[in-house]
Amino acid sequence: MTAPSEINAATALALLASHEERETSVKATKAREQFFPLLESVVKDGRQVVYVEHKDLPGRAMLVSERYQQYVRDLEATVRALVGPAAGPRFALAGSLTMSAEGDDLDRSLAALRAAQAERATAKFDAL
Repeated sequence: MTAPSEINAATALALLASHEERETSVKATKAREQFFPLLESVVKDGRQVVYVEHKDLPGRAMLVSERYQQYVRDLEATVRALVGPAAGPRFALAGSLTMSAEGDDLDRSLAALRAAQAERATAKFDAL
């Protein structure tokens, strides 16, 4: 994997272009019977992906090699480096008040807080 400073769109495109899959889909009973041959095929060829379907369960399981898992991790790291960290939710605690240490006027801060609360209350009803 390249260093985070070297990650760009070209790196992401190269990573995507280098990936190729060979898919196989089997039922769970057949996968049980042929587990070791399936395992061998996945380990020998990192592009091999075996999907295992179970009649009583939704979705499918995947049998993949360590190489495939590393590809997914590299792809995730590249996308995170390109996009940046996920922004957390921002919210203001109702009734919270911030004052500077330089002696903000308490009455003025409280008036601004009350005005903002009144504005939010009327905006809530305007949307209806």
